[in-house]
Order: sequence, then C-alpha cells, then structure tokens
Amino acid sequence: MRQIPYVQAINETLHQMMGKDKNVFLIGQGVTSHWYVGTTTVRLIDRFPERVINTPVYQEVYDEVSSYLYL
Repeated sequence: MRQIPYVQAINETLHQMMGKDKNVFLIGQGVTSHWYVGTTTVRLIDRFPERVINTPVYQEVYDEVSSYLYL
C-alpha cells in the first residue's frame, strides 16, 4: 500500500473526483489560500477555476448556495 501524507491524499482525491464528475465543486472560506487549507487545494483553481469558489465567512452565502443547488 502506498503511504502518502494526509494532505496529499485529500488533494489527490479532490483532483480525481472533480475530474470525474462536473457536478463536484469546492466552496468555502480560504480554499484558495495556503494559510487556511495548507496544500490540500494545490492546483485545483488552475485546473477547475469555475468550480473552486472562495467565499467570505457569512452563513447567508452558504444558505443561498445550498438553496440554489437543491433546486
């Protein structure tokens, strides 16, 4: 079994899932910043710019996005 750091496993999984399914996206505060998420999102914004969404910390934003996606 291959042993890799936890953050690399998350990054590879995000790349694989976003590559397979166009309905998968990443949204949250600091998803484009290494200060918040470390290296878990490296190169995701380059590969999937329309599906990596950095948001402010406002509950209303998450409520509106989830309501829209539910429809």
